[in-house]
Amino acid sequence: MYSMHQHSSGRKRFSKWNSLYRVVALTALILSSAPAQSAPLDYRHFAESAYRYADIAYASYTDAATRALELKNALFHFATEPDANKLTETRAAWLATIDAYSKTEAFRFPGGPMDDDQALGDKVGHWPLDQAYLDYLQGIPDCGLINDVETYPKIDEDLLLTLHKKDGPNRITLGFHPIQFLLWGQDTTPQGTNPQDPVSRPHTDFLADGSRPNATRRLQYLIHAADLLLQHLEQAAAQWHPQDPENFRASFLSGDPKAAVQNVLTGLSTFLSHTLPSKLQAPFPAATTLILQANTTSLHNIYRGSYATTAGPGINTLIRAADPALQTQFRNTLQALILVIQQLPQQFHQALEEEEERSKIAEAIRHTQALQAILDEAIIALPGPTLTSSSSPRAFSSPNPLRFEQSAPIK
Repeated sequence: MYSMHQHSSGRKRFSKWNSLYRVVALTALILSSAPAQSAPLDYRHFAESAYRYADIAYASYTDAATRALELKNALFHFATEPDANKLTETRAAWLATIDAYSKTEAFRFPGGPMDDDQALGDKVGHWPLDQAYLDYLQGIPDCGLINDVETYPKIDEDLLLTLHKKDGPNRITLGFHPIQFLLWGQDTTPQGTNPQDPVSRPHTDFLADGSRPNATRRLQYLIHAADLLLQHLEQAAAQWHPQDPENFRASFLSGDPKAAVQNVLTGLSTFLSHTLPSKLQAPFPAATTLILQANTTSLHNIYRGSYATTAGPGINTLIRAADPALQTQFRNTLQALILVIQQLPQQFHQALEEEEERSKIAEAIRHTQALQAILDEAIIALPGPTLTSSSSPRAFSSPNPLRFEQSAPIK
């Protein structure tokens, strides 16, 4: 685990809200989202929720792509004349980008644009990473494709696309984590969680006359990897664009709106059964708490139909129609999950090493399991919409569309 206190500019980027304010704000939003009475559902209720989901997905992926462009620009700036300050700024840009991307992860479901045959999700966020496949490690100075000039004389986008997982599932060349490794270097502690362990990648690794050979190739890799990350996030955003009649969004909204909502709930169930627990139990080597907090923001946004300063209708209204008791359970359990995630230390190693903090991880896992069970019940219990003379499954445009050019992630 890389020490966040070693990167003060990255930390300041994410300290706009203190933890208490974040807890109070998110809790207030959840508790304010419950309507007084539910009404029988018709197609309009399902369609409105599906459209709202699609709007928020588009805005979320667009924001992630915007941050990826900022990361690419930061890397170009760093590459012109590498120094310690620019490396710190570039690391902060990586943190901002993965924060924005982590707010999209609850939008994934089988057959969706991140998990179809193009496998964008695999190209963006696959983990774990075989670090030795990319660059030198402690005691192995010549390992990695960056140092294998004979086999890989040219580092470009085609090479990174070709080699991704070609030689094994952990031999990845695309996405956040190869960029992370090249920016921070190897974490040399046994569990990768010691905050006292210095960042092992000095800026001199990127200087032609610096501490390591192949500095230019290291920079080339970073720039090409960042450009591909931007391309893949732009492709994800394009699949949710509201004005493309041929993209995934169009097919998602063109059929039975109840089927669309069930896809949403199935995706959330998978997110709760796999994504969150895996990060709690096998954390990334940087920014784990930040990522988990962004993940719960993603979940909250879908639950409430909220983004930036706009809200509703979310899946909360549909779960209430399926079973008011289930909706109450979901709301209370989501509130508890958000609270415990917000209480995790920014230095996630503390949650692994200290008994009191480990209990918070266990509590968070219990809440994710409970939310998954509630969603699975809701998928079964969700009533079919009543078709009336004024409603049909294809009769609606996006209600309360977001002003995408003004959108910003919830902080």
